[in-house]
Amino acid sequence: MAAVTDQARPLERAYRLAEWEAAIDAAPDALRREQQAQVAHLGFWADAGLYGRAREALKSASTVEPELRRQLQLIHLTAGLHQLEPDLLGRITALEARVRERYYNFRAVVGGRACSDNELEEILKNSRSS
Repeated sequence: MAAVTDQARPLERAYRLAEWEAAIDAAPDALRREQQAQVAHLGFWADAGLYGRAREALKSASTVEPELRRQLQLIHLTAGLHQLEPDLLGRITALEARVRERYYNFRAVVGGRACSDNELEEILKNSRSS
């Protein structure tokens, strides 16, 4: 149990930090790092051995403390959710990266000019027309 959380924690942290950096920067390098971190994170949970060990541990956990049993359930459910073929996992993360890139780099066009979120907020705040 502790081994799983010790392995998952840095992967989760790296993925979330890369996600944050990509959302802030949206540069190609940041987006690539985000996808790589996502692949590593999801790949960890997609491990069939981890899923099998979690399933077996949960089956024999009827006498353990409720908190530990819940942790085992979460590991089992998370690993079960990510049981995908490696090529499918790669395709999903690539598609998600393309969607995120479009979302992160989207700029509203007002009066024929692309505006940042801050500019758009200022226009909406000061606009008198509906």
